[in-house]
Amino acid sequence: MKDETKVEGTYRYLFLDDVRDPKHCAAYMRRREPTILDIYAHAKWDVVRDYAQFVDYIKTNGLPDLISFDHDLSDDHYHEAMYKSVEEYEKAISGSSAQTGNDCAVFLVNYCMERNQKLPYCAIHSMNPVGCERIAWTLDQFAKMGGDVNTED
Repeated sequence: MKDETKVEGTYRYLFLDDVRDPKHCAAYMRRREPTILDIYAHAKWDVVRDYAQFVDYIKTNGLPDLISFDHDLSDDHYHEAMYKSVEEYEKAISGSSAQTGNDCAVFLVNYCMERNQKLPYCAIHSMNPVGCERIAWTLDQFAKMGGDVNTED
């Protein structure tokens, strides 16, 4: 999504977060993902709050142009180990039955692979550094498995 010159309303944006809305991420995402411009503050987003809503949205509406991922979709996912390592964090949250943004990324990768579709442009707005790493790793696996990644329009 390097070029925001398409007619407004033709892009579909999906925002996954249990609490925040896109505008709450505008300032730090402008620094983290400068190619996205100001879409967090100004674009119309479809918002889903958990794994079930994420899956339902994609099965009902198909793939959006951009998906922005949060990792922690439940209070169970907030743990001090998120500032340490993936291994420590996974051990700390292993007892939680709540699904994470990474579970949504796994669903997305499988959905695209099964249908031979391009992975939409994906951003990660999670404030959990280990969660960001987990989601990025999952999305990177798509290309390593031979999937086509949408990097530009």
